Amino acid sequence: MKKTAAILAVMIFGISAFAYSNSSEWAKEELNKAETYGLIPDVLQEADVSMPINRAEFAAVSVKLYEALSGETAVETAENPFTDTEDSEVLKAYELGITSGVTVNSFEPDSLLSREQAATMLARVYTIYSGNEITNNSEMKFNDDADISRWAKDSVYFMAENGVITGMDNNLFAPRNVTPEQESAFYANSTREQSLAIAKRMYEKFKSEIPAVTEEPTETTAPQPTEKPTETKSPSEKTDYIALIPECDFGEITDTKSDAYGASVTIKGVTQENYETYVKIVEGRYPKHINNLNEATQFVIKSDGNYNIKVSFVGDEMTVSIEDAQ
Repeated sequence: MKKTAAILAVMIFGISAFAYSNSSEWAKEELNKAETYGLIPDVLQEADVSMPINRAEFAAVSVKLYEALSGETAVETAENPFTDTEDSEVLKAYELGITSGVTVNSFEPDSLLSREQAATMLARVYTIYSGNEITNNSEMKFNDDADISRWAKDSVYFMAENGVITGMDNNLFAPRNVTPEQESAFYANSTREQSLAIAKRMYEKFKSEIPAVTEEPTETTAPQPTEKPTETKSPSEKTDYIALIPECDFGEITDTKSDAYGASVTIKGVTQENYETYVKIVEGRYPKHINNLNEATQFVIKSDGNYNIKVSFVGDEMTVSIEDAQ
């Protein structure tokens, strides 16, 4: 009833009946439409939409977007893998495959969301809803293309090509968040109103793409002789990311992951002293500072220009992850 009344108010009076504040002039129409489409989650009720959006809030927006596009109701994962959140919308997003943790068992719900992270999560919503993998056929390049993480580039350009997430001044995408050390225009925090606006644009762009329905199988003809397979090229040399992570002589390694984009190692039984000693070792190899320690979740991100390495510490567990810097 409350939602219906809000929609009617928007339709009749042309104003938003949704309780948010401090919206920019450009965002008011976008927010009104986002409300009519059912894209504004409960967590953003009475919220200052000019403020940066965090990972948990955007997970909730992504779930609302999926539900609006698909007509399906999202459900929480049966087993919560995270130790730092029990947020229902986060667990729904995780179950759908829209998002995953920053480490094996931490989500960092209060961390600010970057624009490249937003593009990646929205791309997953599109894939889950439509059944189609994203394609990057765009010839466009942002001036800060080198600052966009490799794992996010296809998503960034797919969303940009479809007008969902647009560039900023001087043909910049601004993929990552602002930190005290970074005042460059190459970095920008995603705000709540911006996030709702791109969710609204994505809904309008892709709502007509109805998920494919499986047809009844037709009678097949006799199989034809297969052609001789063509010779494939040998795979290019892959980076051994695990070897780039400094070894530690404490605790017990409980999980190791590695793929074409990076790697992570989780160690159990770590003390505060162990963590601080290990960070100093990392700083010796990766001297460039990227992010500060956080009071709620201890972590530090360093770089040597080629690779970014993150060391996070929660409870008695430390996770070290590494990826290409570009």
